[in-house]
Amino acid sequence: MQSIQPEPGGWSVEIREDGRNGTLLYRESAGGLSCYWEFGGGDVLAIVDVGNEATWSREHPWAAGRRAEILERIANEAIRQKAANCRAGINERTGCIELRPSSPQPPPQRPPPLPNPRS
Repeated sequence: MQSIQPEPGGWSVEIREDGRNGTLLYRESAGGLSCYWEFGGGDVLAIVDVGNEATWSREHPWAAGRRAEILERIANEAIRQKAANCRAGINERTGCIELRPSSPQPPPQRPPPLPNPRS
């Protein structure tokens, strides 16, 4: 698998699949982090676990002050790469991103019945 490297001053997200789960890699010039993801159930297509604030402060101090920004990047890039018709729910407290299908469009309204010519 080709490794995706960020441009200088940029960032990248690489999604690796291993059956029903995998790893999501976020990289930028300041550092990188690895997250676990798995397919969900019900109305949740996938769940990405990026870790809570305490974990980030301990394991990714370079990113702790920009956690919300990075969570948003990860969510948006996961949607762009793998789930174009989804939206992300980000729980900043737990560090959980849930991808759910976007609200379906309502079905078109049925036209009224045609008048019966025999009436």
